[in-house]
Amino acid sequence: MLRKKLDQVKKQIEDHLGNILDQESEKAAQINPAFQKQYQAFSHFVLNGGKRLRAALVMQGAQAAQSRVKREIVYDLAAAIELIHAFLIIQDDVFDRDQTRRGRPTLYRLFAQNQSRLRLNALNAERIGQAQAFISSDLAFNLSIKLVNQAHIEANKKQRILEQMNDSLFHTLAGESLDLNVNDQNLTQTQILNIYMLKTAKYTFENPLLIGLALGQSKKQLERGLANYAMNLGVAYQIKDDLIGIFSSKKELGKDIGSDIQEGKQTLLTRKMLIASKPAEKRKLEQMIQRKQTPDQKELDFYKQLAHSTKALHDCEAKSQALIKQAKLELKALKLPTKTQEFLLALADYVLNRKY
Repeated sequence: MLRKKLDQVKKQIEDHLGNILDQESEKAAQINPAFQKQYQAFSHFVLNGGKRLRAALVMQGAQAAQSRVKREIVYDLAAAIELIHAFLIIQDDVFDRDQTRRGRPTLYRLFAQNQSRLRLNALNAERIGQAQAFISSDLAFNLSIKLVNQAHIEANKKQRILEQMNDSLFHTLAGESLDLNVNDQNLTQTQILNIYMLKTAKYTFENPLLIGLALGQSKKQLERGLANYAMNLGVAYQIKDDLIGIFSSKKELGKDIGSDIQEGKQTLLTRKMLIASKPAEKRKLEQMIQRKQTPDQKELDFYKQLAHSTKALHDCEAKSQALIKQAKLELKALKLPTKTQEFLLALADYVLNRKY
């Protein structure tokens, strides 16, 4: 049921978003052909893959609040949230120096490759590629705000949605900042989980649900309950994401395995391994993280073996299971339309069991 619903939402939103991006691309052509070419590359990136989970949650939030607004308005807001996602991941790929996303070059790498074909040296090509990527992320943010502002809904609802987007983005950027600045510090597990709440739970789960709710006449109890569901689910999602980033395959993941090691990130899995490992193992693991290079197969094998022997992998999986259990309890305490509850319960199971 969940897979079918997500596939349906994906087609609806990508068709809707594709039409919007085509209109904006025509406007870009009126300014300059080169600008239109960049806009088309940006549009292709936005429409290339992605689960459209955030869009689906906007729709579920609207359904939970029994909203009566036109479907096109819900689609516009769902598209706006997907554009905010594009805004963030375009920049995130530059910060993390990721080469691929969804099995294809990241946007800044694509722009850099295009510059290289113009026979620019590698340094200048990279610099211009990154600059074009940041311009593209600004285009995504600009269009997302435009879609909200032009929505034909009551002024108080529109204000509430803009405030929710602002609050979510503020917390997400705080999480990004912490993630960039703490790599050389020894974080506690509580601090790591707090970053997960800021970077993933509020942005991917809570924000779209609450934006959907804002389209109806939801009560505070419903808002609190869905927010609690979302926060538990989001942290579980990020823990699972860390595990997939090590134990999945490049083909399934669409990018290199071990990118968290390469970036020197302190995940919950790594922190648990450092706490439970023997002195020699701990030194080797710390060296891998501090070096900030793509791990080779031998290093990946060592990391995986240590995750098992220290029971860090088991503990992370148990933490995810506990969070999912709590998310379901929050959900079952709410009075929701049957289809909404079924979707959100199925989503919790998907988060726990997903492979990529």
